[in-house]
Amino acid sequence: MPLQYYIYVAGMGLSVVLAALLLRESNRSASKLPEAWRKTRSFKKFRLSIWFLMIYLFLNLLSEIIAIYLALHQIYNSFIYSIGHTLYFPFFLFFLHCFTYTRWKNYAYFILYAVVIVYYILGGYYHPRCILSSESSLLTNGTHFISIILLLTDLLLSPKSDYFKFQLRICLTFMIFSIFAAILTSAQWTNTTDHKMFSDLIFYLHYFNSVVLYYVISLIFLLEITKLRRKQVKNA
Repeated sequence: MPLQYYIYVAGMGLSVVLAALLLRESNRSASKLPEAWRKTRSFKKFRLSIWFLMIYLFLNLLSEIIAIYLALHQIYNSFIYSIGHTLYFPFFLFFLHCFTYTRWKNYAYFILYAVVIVYYILGGYYHPRCILSSESSLLTNGTHFISIILLLTDLLLSPKSDYFKFQLRICLTFMIFSIFAAILTSAQWTNTTDHKMFSDLIFYLHYFNSVVLYYVISLIFLLEITKLRRKQVKNA
């Protein structure tokens, strides 16, 4: 397997491992907190959100490993991305739901997911021999971007809320990734030249954008783990 695949999968795996460690540290931190604080709604939602994010990242990793395996054996793998996105996207929406206070926005998350499912069904993208189009990538990134915007409008209204920085960092990271991915996909889609250099440039920019996403997410988890450990030492 080429080195670039190892670097990509390693980044995804690291994000899953650090999400699990963050969940463990939050549980340890909870055991040392007063019972009244452990039962607060914000702390419960924080821990639940980490669970959702960890499952999202794990299913994403699993989907990518299967897709890479099939690609290396010259087997159609587009349907793996469709099925994978169908399975892991709800957990990303559940993560956003944990910090969303406006009821209609929670309904909007459901509508966004329904749009994705209908698109895949009508496009025949669950078929083992399907080939995903550029529009499907735009839909994937677009639904992520819109869902994050829905949360940010709630989040920015309460900047002093618990775990605000953690939520903001995660949301902005995914949002920036989605924007760049959509721009690169559009550039690839509208390209009318046959220059290999341009195609290679778009490919490597896509790759760099995807790899950086998971390493930045891992860094955010690491910062939060460090923060929780410092609190434990301070309260010891």
